[in-house]
This record gives sequence, structure tokens and C-alpha cells, in this order.
Amino acid sequence: MTAALLRPLADVLGATNTALGLFDLATRLGAPKTLAEIGMPHDGIAAAADEIAASPYWNPRPVEREGVLHLLEDAFAGRRPAS
Repeated sequence: MTAALLRPLADVLGATNTALGLFDLATRLGAPKTLAEIGMPHDGIAAAADEIAASPYWNPRPVEREGVLHLLEDAFAGRRPAS
């Protein structure tokens, strides 16, 4: 899925990009925003990153372990996505 395909959703959410819009919507709704809140143990992050990197899929960015690990750490902690 390309950014152009997601642009209408970002527009509806009033955000600069879809990830920010969905994060902010979840915040307003009081929905869980962290992997921890939905039951993922912190010690599972490295294993998940390894599994994702071992089975790459089409993505506009390269699927590399360190990038995935950083993304999962942010998701575990509930950090707002970068713009």
C-alpha cells in the first residue's frame, strides 16, 4: 500500500499522515496504543523482530531487523509515530 492510497484516510482524520491520525484517534477514544496494553511481553520484541526480518514482505522501505526492532520498541512503549 502506498502513501498515496492512504492519503484520503489521513485527510479524513485531519492528520499529516495516516499513522499519526490513527494514533491520535486511538488517544481520543481511550483505545489501547501499546503492545504492552494488548499483552505482548517485552521479552517477545526481539523474537518478533527476528521473525519479521526473516520473512520479508513487500514494503516501501527495506524490512531490516534493526528498523523493525525500533518500530516494535516504540509500539511497546506507546510512542507517537514520527511524522
